[in-house]
Amino acid sequence: MEHITTSRTAMALLVVAAFIYAFGIAFAIGGYAALTPTTFGTALGLLHAAGWLRAVGWAAALAAVCIAGRELLLRGAWASACEVGAGALGALLITIGMLINATSAESNPASSVVSAVGVGVWALLALSRAARRSLTGQESVSETPTAMPREGMLWLLAAVGLFILAIGSSLTPDFISKGTGVAAGAVEAVGVAILFGALAAARAQGRLPSRATPVTLAGLAILAAAFAVAAGVSGAVFGPNATLAGLRTGVLIVVVIEMGAVVVLGLAAWMRVREAVTLPRIAVSLR
Repeated sequence: MEHITTSRTAMALLVVAAFIYAFGIAFAIGGYAALTPTTFGTALGLLHAAGWLRAVGWAAALAAVCIAGRELLLRGAWASACEVGAGALGALLITIGMLINATSAESNPASSVVSAVGVGVWALLALSRAARRSLTGQESVSETPTAMPREGMLWLLAAVGLFILAIGSSLTPDFISKGTGVAAGAVEAVGVAILFGALAAARAQGRLPSRATPVTLAGLAILAAAFAVAAGVSGAVFGPNATLAGLRTGVLIVVVIEMGAVVVLGLAAWMRVREAVTLPRIAVSLR
């Protein structure tokens, strides 16, 4: 899966995906800001456009994963290509879930379930990588008793975070029932926080030397904050007595924070593109 982050074309497409998704969030911000009794139709139109742009953003991310897999196939790296292919399946399911949401007049539970299955596929990939790395670590320990197999545990931690994120993604928040919104936001925040911890530990061990890693960590931290705020907003303004003004203000706060996370993660992808361009030039100049 790491080939996706080292492929210049794939990372460039991920930058495009982040831009389109952020553009969709901008439409959502406009839609919620225009959510008043007199401009209800305009708000729904903007939110509908936001759903389609988010789906297109995920389609671009799917294309990025597919291109990375194609590059591996051309190199004859069949095992890695199969792993990336499974990652593409997860991205495809998330894209389908986003399309279901974009074509629905209101929140559709099927969208959340399909997207959650896609995240679950990524969790299974991380779990598989954890098992393989743990076996490799055991072999190194048997040869060198002082060796510390840590990479397998980091992948296991990432798998746990993704599984928890999948559980939270399967829940469909409802403006009438505040409990579902609180649970979804809280569970997703925990999942992203665990992912943050896994990446931070890997960075501390020197496994992720890229300068894009701290930016990625910042994006994940903002995303976890967005989910946590979503849980708080759900508990504060959702429910049978919810007011339009309260919903507009609360959801706007969540969406703005989410946009910040997407922008920062897109910046991290752009930094990886720059590294993929500059590192080969440095290598050539040193010859």
